[in-house]
Amino acid sequence: MMATTPDSDYVHRLSKMIVYNHHVNVKFSVVNIADFERNFNNKIPTLTLVEGAEIKKPDILIVQIGENVSEDEIKDPHNFEEKYIQLLSLFPNNKRIITLPFWPSKQKQYAITNVAIRSNSYLVDISHLGDGTDKQNFASLQKKHYRLHGVASHPGDIGMQHIADCYYATINAILY
Repeated sequence: MMATTPDSDYVHRLSKMIVYNHHVNVKFSVVNIADFERNFNNKIPTLTLVEGAEIKKPDILIVQIGENVSEDEIKDPHNFEEKYIQLLSLFPNNKRIITLPFWPSKQKQYAITNVAIRSNSYLVDISHLGDGTDKQNFASLQKKHYRLHGVASHPGDIGMQHIADCYYATINAILY
């Protein structure tokens, strides 16, 4: 993610929105599981995958994976769906929100939608933010220019706010 400052990423922005609008304390953990995404065929989700999480029993679990899953490995989505559901099962007894990837992919969208249905999870779609129709969502338009295409095509500060808004729409409904 390419927010210009750590508190400009969608996690911090979302947390501030919840605190401000619902007058509650928010504690969160962020765990990067890109390695799992890149190697899900060879991994069995265990607690060691998410051991860096400070919050072991979250009230609300948000999982955003898919961007690092190769299109070739998801042609037959069954294994990906099973591993994703195993990952979610590591966190029982909470509200789960899973996300369609920032960059649209028909195969990933179908597979993750199936995971949401099978795991009784909320589904947040952020793929419209990365489809290129609104260039403001990308880091390439920030004052701090990123020369590498792969970096510049990530969400920038405006994209981070839009992602936070998408999550907040669901969390707001959960909390009311």
